Amino acid sequence: MNSWRVTTINMLYKHCEKELNENTESLTERTMEHVDQVLCDLASCWPSQERKQALRNIVNQAVYMAKKFSLQRAQYKVEFPDIERGTVRFDPSTMEDIGADEDINLQDSRVTCVVFPAVYKLGDERGDNTHLINVITKSRVVVETG
Repeated sequence: MNSWRVTTINMLYKHCEKELNENTESLTERTMEHVDQVLCDLASCWPSQERKQALRNIVNQAVYMAKKFSLQRAQYKVEFPDIERGTVRFDPSTMEDIGADEDINLQDSRVTCVVFPAVYKLGDERGDNTHLINVITKSRVVVETG
């Protein structure tokens, strides 16, 4: 399945590269404009070219990563700890705290904020053995330390 997906995507890029790039640019621009508007509404600020350029760079990087992940034979999973649905406890094997002192034992501390998602690789380089899970990037979180 993974080999088929990679082959199909490569064929699409080969035969429809111009259309795909144009559509990607259009969607990137609309996404950036939407996020900028939401930020302005939340922060009661005015649009700025610097913020728009920074947002454009972030969206372009996300598109680049999505393309790279889709061309891998292995499967990747991006996951945010879901703190909205209940208490999430700190797990050092899949999380990294960005706010606490390194000497503090955070095992089972409550996660209060998620800053960056975890990225997992399912399977090996050929896309086989999907029962094997490797943590590529731990989620970055803030925990309650008091």
